[in-house]
Amino acid sequence: MERYWDARAREDAFYFVDSRLAYRSPDEEAFWKGGEEALDRLLDALGAELRPDGVIVDVGCGVGRLTRPLAERVRQVIALDVSSEMLTRARELNSELDNVEWVHGDGETLAPLADGSVDACVSHVVFRHIPDPAITLGYVREMGRVLRPGGFAAFELSNDPTPHRDAGRPLSGRLASLLGRAPRGQRDRAWLGSYVDRSDLERTAAGAGLVLEAIHGAGTEFCAVLLRRRAEDIAESAGSDVRSYYDRYWAAPVTPSCPLSPQLEELVFDGVTSATRCLDVGCGAGNSYAPALAARTGSYTGVDVSHEAVERARAAGLDAHLIDDASSLPFEDGAFDLVVCIEVLEHLFSPGGAVAEIRRLLAPGGRLVVSVPNAAYWRLRTNLLAGVWNPLGDERSVEAPWRDPHIRFFTVSALERMLRQAGFGSVEAGAHGGRFLDHLSSRATDFGDGRTYRALESRFPSLLGMTIHAVARP
Repeated sequence: MERYWDARAREDAFYFVDSRLAYRSPDEEAFWKGGEEALDRLLDALGAELRPDGVIVDVGCGVGRLTRPLAERVRQVIALDVSSEMLTRARELNSELDNVEWVHGDGETLAPLADGSVDACVSHVVFRHIPDPAITLGYVREMGRVLRPGGFAAFELSNDPTPHRDAGRPLSGRLASLLGRAPRGQRDRAWLGSYVDRSDLERTAAGAGLVLEAIHGAGTEFCAVLLRRRAEDIAESAGSDVRSYYDRYWAAPVTPSCPLSPQLEELVFDGVTSATRCLDVGCGAGNSYAPALAARTGSYTGVDVSHEAVERARAAGLDAHLIDDASSLPFEDGAFDLVVCIEVLEHLFSPGGAVAEIRRLLAPGGRLVVSVPNAAYWRLRTNLLAGVWNPLGDERSVEAPWRDPHIRFFTVSALERMLRQAGFGSVEAGAHGGRFLDHLSSRATDFGDGRTYRALESRFPSLLGMTIHAVARP
């Protein structure tokens, strides 16, 4: 998208922001006046009001057509666009605006905006040009991330598939484009765009912690939408906010997956029979190891705090249950022979309470198989020496560790100590998954899979293993 819009900005930035203008001969006064009218029309249709002391994001700002009137009405505007060419022209055309920050976006997210940092997100005739509705829905999730409680998003998108079909152009029109007498690129997907189904919008908004307050022009090419971030006090409702976070996580267009490493697979399936009763704490969508566990055990039960994850697991035919907290599970003492808790404890406010609850649920002779990231892994130690902290939660962990989903950190000895304090009599802990050359460069190698490294890793797991594993028995 960036390449396309850079080319359009060089061709005729005004026309490609407002295609009602004369090509290559724009009425600039009408252009800027039209921006103020468009902003008023959008806000009036949705009944939204801007706060004078607010911080507003102009998503897809172009050359600043809406940024100008926004800057006159609020304290600060963050004007974001995927096109560096559009932003260059915007800075030149709006050099007098001292309360605007011009930000080059990545075309998929609202990075680098921090979580809960803005009062409103505004966008006009931008999302209808995005070629994939999954990207538009990703922006909806991002709005839920960056909005403060009570903040709103007012924007337009298309509900109508008809305008996004390539109807072709007559030969005369193509020749005029080649000669520079008519606009180019209007058969490109970045211009034709895509539409968003209303049910997908509503589901994504709910998963992002957003309430659909108003919709104007539903079913049309110019559907105006008002979403508002729930105004709950995060400090007093941590459980619901956690659920909202993981609902957004599991509502991603591509469902996240956590396949087992060979070492974990061996531990999990060791001794499993058709009589084994299994509980999966933090089952997610159940789309990785869960189907195999369900097929090989006498019964499989999954629990998760995310409504979105549980619904997806149930849709896959798994017995999944929504919980509020892993420290309080709705099952009888000794109800399970095997409990798995894979890459979950690092996300919990009370991991010690969770493993104590798991201990209650294990039958005599039962076992817990657990894994967590290793906070003492050699690469993380090296990073700390360089002043870099990587919580390992996602691809933005180094860039923005303060928003990382990993909130508890373990070494091999710390995990073992926590399990013993929870009442487990036998704990066998180790680590696996470490690498060497792969974690010194961006080029993959086979060194980390060699016998030498694995032998050293088993001898020094706390230093050389990237993932800690443990098998605990009552």
